[in-house]
Amino acid sequence: MPKTKDNMIFTFRHIRVFFLVTCLVWVCSQTAYTQSRTCPPASLKLAGKAEKAKWNSIKDSRNEKDYQSYLTQFPKGRCAETARQQMASLKAPFPTKPPVSTNVPIGNVSLIQESLFNEKESVMTVRFSPVMNMIASGGWNNSLKHWRGTDNEQMYAANASVSGNLIFDLAFSPDGKSIVTGSRPDYSKPAPSVRVWNAADGTPGVALKNVPSELCGSVAYSRDGARVAAGCFNQDTAARSVRIWDAKTGAEIKIIKDVDGPVVFSKYGSRVTGGHGYTRMLKLFEISTGNEVFSINGQSFNGVESVAMSPDGKHLVSGNSNGSITIWDANTGKEITAIKGHTKMVNSVSYSPNGQIIASVSEDGSVAIWNAATGAELWTVKETKPAKSVSFNMDGSKVVIGGEDGIRVVRVQR
Repeated sequence: MPKTKDNMIFTFRHIRVFFLVTCLVWVCSQTAYTQSRTCPPASLKLAGKAEKAKWNSIKDSRNEKDYQSYLTQFPKGRCAETARQQMASLKAPFPTKPPVSTNVPIGNVSLIQESLFNEKESVMTVRFSPVMNMIASGGWNNSLKHWRGTDNEQMYAANASVSGNLIFDLAFSPDGKSIVTGSRPDYSKPAPSVRVWNAADGTPGVALKNVPSELCGSVAYSRDGARVAAGCFNQDTAARSVRIWDAKTGAEIKIIKDVDGPVVFSKYGSRVTGGHGYTRMLKLFEISTGNEVFSINGQSFNGVESVAMSPDGKHLVSGNSNGSITIWDANTGKEITAIKGHTKMVNSVSYSPNGQIIASVSEDGSVAIWNAATGAELWTVKETKPAKSVSFNMDGSKVVIGGEDGIRVVRVQR
């Protein structure tokens, strides 16, 4: 519908109303939280010594599990009703503070904060398992961590320091049994920068052959689980390469030179993407021959930072250095939709399993949800610290976000 003066005024009025309502809801929720978190003094006075001690240890907590623990121990306790109210308040819409920049939602998609993880380190990469409610993360702490999504408990932390001093990227195999990581090497003691791990316990998996000790900042599994790819950059020689291995045997299949990440496989695993460094191009290659299928010139948006393939294999979405997002035809490289998304580089993009929505996170701290068919913004919020990684769970009902604030899981509500 063409924009007229009348409908522009209508839109601006609705934006103002939405902003005022959002702020009012937040103020009310914070007031309610302050009131509800206090157990009535008369009730607490009648509580036993053990119950008082338990309540006093959790009364200021923002963790739902603490109140559940109290209710398990004292299901009919003097503060049981307050605990239930507190648990309900912790399910408040995400974010729990007024957004710095939020647009009027288009359609009926929103995000509801579900849980926060006790991760004190900055997170560079985070992924949901494709087959179960498990989450893997990596970052500056030199370890691959595996979390149980049901209660946010850390299952293990695999020491990846032998592979470098920073995990840049990770990917689950389609069956969820393996995880591949890409790291930055510790040049004082060179070691392979791409490793495979057993997802169940964090022990080393298949050993990939001829892995370089380079900055391998992007990794991927093919959808059939047969291949692993990594985009690598040698910081001494400036040499770049996309490397492909047999995921079962670890044998090296192909090296495509003069490109690095971001890497993603085509639907059937016969093609792979690669970035072209200083020329700011994104290219697609036939793996069998190494021949270029198409090249996308990224000069207008300062290059591609992240990429994802749609579930049907028809489209690529790129997160760009200038904060924009672009949807491309995966067979021809033709631009389909250009989205003016964020104000700084888009660190990660992810398609929902049904391909209907796209999630993106940026160095400017913003998290956004987009209509994959039209590019329309469905939801966005800006936090204070950079967001580095985003991933949907297996049914698209949740999104996990990793960044300098740690890890959080939010529920996609329609």
